[in-house]
Amino acid sequence: MTVGDNSTFNLGTGTLTNNGKIQLKAVPGLAAGIYYSPITATHWSGTGIVQALGGTWNSTTHTFTVSPAGDNGFWSGAVGAAWSNLANWPAGISAPPGTGKTATFNAANGNTIVDLGTGVMLKNIVFDTSSAAAYTIGAGAAGSQALCLENGGGVAMNAAVTKHQVINAGVLLDDAAAASHTITNNGPTNTLTCAGAIQGGFGGMPGVKTLNFNGNGAIVVSGAISNGAAQAVGLAVATVSDTGMTTLAGANTYGDGTAVYGLLTFANASARPVGDVLSLGRITDGAVVLLKTGETIEAVRAELLAGTIKAVAGTPATQGVGYMTGRWLMRCIPPISWGWASPALAISS
Repeated sequence: MTVGDNSTFNLGTGTLTNNGKIQLKAVPGLAAGIYYSPITATHWSGTGIVQALGGTWNSTTHTFTVSPAGDNGFWSGAVGAAWSNLANWPAGISAPPGTGKTATFNAANGNTIVDLGTGVMLKNIVFDTSSAAAYTIGAGAAGSQALCLENGGGVAMNAAVTKHQVINAGVLLDDAAAASHTITNNGPTNTLTCAGAIQGGFGGMPGVKTLNFNGNGAIVVSGAISNGAAQAVGLAVATVSDTGMTTLAGANTYGDGTAVYGLLTFANASARPVGDVLSLGRITDGAVVLLKTGETIEAVRAELLAGTIKAVAGTPATQGVGYMTGRWLMRCIPPISWGWASPALAISS
């Protein structure tokens, strides 16, 4: 539910029972310190949680207070694990990194599991330098805390980083509007893992979002990727080295297809959305596209410069093998009706 755009949910004298999760997100441009009452009820019950992105939630007064945008900052973890504690960030900044800002994790310290509290909204998270510890962003079970990445933002792990990094929080891709987000791992020997679910955001005019996976290092998404309130979410995979495989392992339902310009593995049957369209944007000399035995391919123009297409067990794909100019666009029909071996799809270029 968005806060600050006159959206309200009013139960009057009734009771709101929350045994799950309510997610509130501030719309852009709200003044810090202003509070809102987006949900009104005389009685509140249940064991669920309220996540506040771009603000804080008071569970006694049931109000949402807009947080200051803060400043770009480097995590020190000097006094604990709480993101919201200003003492865990450099002296001189006005507030922890928030809307429009970048948080950088580039040092070793004892507080490496970062507690996001009721939620954090910002532009970018960056892991940098060889001194960076192995961080986990989001405490508790995978996806139990919330991280909102604003439109145009993302997560980057730079080449100098020598340890694995984990985004353990559930990731919200800002609002529902058309936009691009990017997850990059340029560390060739370590893995960047997204353990929580990733979903398109809510609020605004629904459009198609693009989630890019880039870099020379391995990226693993073990949480499910879904459209959320966006019209659809599409993936563009450009991890390109032998060590830079993107692996999708969640029960994915994103709806705008998978464009592959590098290396991608679907780790299990449910990782490939039903009806998913694979767009193979670059198949170069010596490339091999592995498909499961019996999988039917519907080809609509191909870009296959000098590669081969074959099934995992060696049986030729039933349709669509050809050497043509243009772009390869293929759909598996049906997409998940066979026994799957891992990897379900491997593309080398």
